[in-house]
Amino acid sequence: MNGDQKMNLKLRTVTFTAAMTMILLLFVSTVNAENNNDNFIDKQVNMKQNDSLTIARKVQKKINQDMFYTVFDWVTVKDSSNVLVLKGWVHVPWNKEIFEKEALKYSGPLRVKNEIKNALGDDNLRWTAERTLYTDSEFENYIFYQNPPIHIIVIGDKIYLYGNVLSVSQKEWAGDLTRFGTDAVQIINYLNVNSNEAS
Repeated sequence: MNGDQKMNLKLRTVTFTAAMTMILLLFVSTVNAENNNDNFIDKQVNMKQNDSLTIARKVQKKINQDMFYTVFDWVTVKDSSNVLVLKGWVHVPWNKEIFEKEALKYSGPLRVKNEIKNALGDDNLRWTAERTLYTDSEFENYIFYQNPPIHIIVIGDKIYLYGNVLSVSQKEWAGDLTRFGTDAVQIINYLNVNSNEAS
């Protein structure tokens, strides 16, 4: 092999090595770009989920503070695939529309789906249950809250209790008071125990 041939062989080897290095670098940069893009998309999804959750909490707070929201209504706001879903019960039919309009004010880019139902029950049973609960020494101070912690939903001759109380004993006592202080056929106690705050 003469000198020219050796030189050509070296040049081909260097060129081949450089080409392979370039291909490898391109491959690595492409993989990194795809990973970065995936991370960016994941962050965007997480941001949207966090934004949706923040909006849902804000709407819940606004409904809880609405002047038409009483101890005889119970409405929850959940984010489901960028749709705010309103669920629960109202004691007068027009409150459904009032709370939906309140949600629409603060829903931002999210749609609002209203699944609130009418609680068709005896008004006397409602008033008796409220008087029984909120005149008891355990709960009498709560009646002055903007959003009292125990909500009384009357459907037919049954009473459903929703909301938050400070202890298991308060939950049980609320159920017992309603059971023995009213003519309800059944008491369904859905009160949550939240040791930090009753609201």
